[in-house]
Amino acid sequence: ASAPVETRVRRPLFSALTMLALTLVSVIILETSAHWISSNAVQLEQSDDITKSDLVWAYSHVAKTGGTTMRRLAPKVFTNFTIRVENEPFFDSDFEPNQFRVSTIRSPCDYYRSLWTFGSSGGGFFRRNLEKEGYDLSQYYGQEAPYDGPDDLQRFSRFLRIAKDTYTKRILLSTTRGESPMNFWSMRSATVEEVVNATRNVHCWIRTENYYEDMEDCLHQYEAYGGKVNWTSFHQSIGEVKNPSNHAKCSAYFNQERSRIVACMNQALFQTFDFPIDACCSSAKTSLTRKQNKLAEIDFEPLACDSI
Repeated sequence: ASAPVETRVRRPLFSALTMLALTLVSVIILETSAHWISSNAVQLEQSDDITKSDLVWAYSHVAKTGGTTMRRLAPKVFTNFTIRVENEPFFDSDFEPNQFRVSTIRSPCDYYRSLWTFGSSGGGFFRRNLEKEGYDLSQYYGQEAPYDGPDDLQRFSRFLRIAKDTYTKRILLSTTRGESPMNFWSMRSATVEEVVNATRNVHCWIRTENYYEDMEDCLHQYEAYGGKVNWTSFHQSIGEVKNPSNHAKCSAYFNQERSRIVACMNQALFQTFDFPIDACCSSAKTSLTRKQNKLAEIDFEPLACDSI
């Protein structure tokens, strides 16, 4: 016997309602999962979406901060990597979702010591430009290695006054977003806000003074996002890559006057990275990975630099 008409109508209606309910439940589950994944992604990386597995180690080289070491390490450690040369910004392509942006930084006084001693030995872009500008280099560069005698230190003091905020400008140029290199010689002094905005483009910073430890931390982050790391080659390379130079330790070149010149000329950098002003040969106080780093969230009283 045939089912009553009312029953035949109810069954399709019940089936349709059941399917609708199941669909709604599925949507809710998917949205909840998506929200959970999104929330955890924000925890790991606060402002960028790193989504692809073919992750590129995108390194921007700030001069005198360990770029030679990175150029030698990268082919051994990575399958996918790019290296931006000195004073070259991050390109737009470096902000694609499969780019993990890295840079290196060293203590401000150690940077100027390295820049000066390298120039004193006859090398470097900065020395060549001073020569083009007509400076008498014998008045500004050391004459006898390791360049820590009284006369050479007087030359170093004069050098610091013309080098000014070169380091801040180089970091700004190397971490900003653009398509063509700029000339830091013609740049005005950078504000703290400009330095902070540019340096936040970097996912992970490697301090020159803690090179391999910080690089290992950055490698773990890079790998967590899907990057491929040859750990055997990395560990074998520790200590192998060295860029020899003829100079004494940083503190041999700095008295209170020279330390203050560097701090006054680079206040935005000291504030952004919390470099200790009273010990300017020391590295930044904390690891500078983006998920841990709180750039410029410190109290900083501007130095009285009128006499510099």
